[in-house]
Amino acid sequence: MRQQPTLDLIQRLSNFVLQREHFNQLMGYYVLTASGGDYAIDTLALYYSRFGELYTLSVDDVINRDTFPSFVNWFEKRAEEKERRRREKARRNKDHQPSEKIVSEHANKLT
Repeated sequence: MRQQPTLDLIQRLSNFVLQREHFNQLMGYYVLTASGGDYAIDTLALYYSRFGELYTLSVDDVINRDTFPSFVNWFEKRAEEKERRRREKARRNKDHQPSEKIVSEHANKLT
């Protein structure tokens, strides 16, 4: 019997409930593995360590393989856009931070 490749998300959860945020996180990991064209994983799993329970989902039950490649493209573009915005924000914050020289000059005036 062939063991199915499984993508597991192991978290310590207080409720034995499949929450949207956990499903989205698991799907995000799946998209990252599948974006290179690797569709070997056919089972997704959430392990509820507090309860000792493993909840599994068949990939075929949660995605449409015909439209999934376009979803991967959308996901990648969205991730790139979020990363671009994060970098711009970090650059703006860096540009607006006072230099060490200015800070030390003000500190010297206060002493």
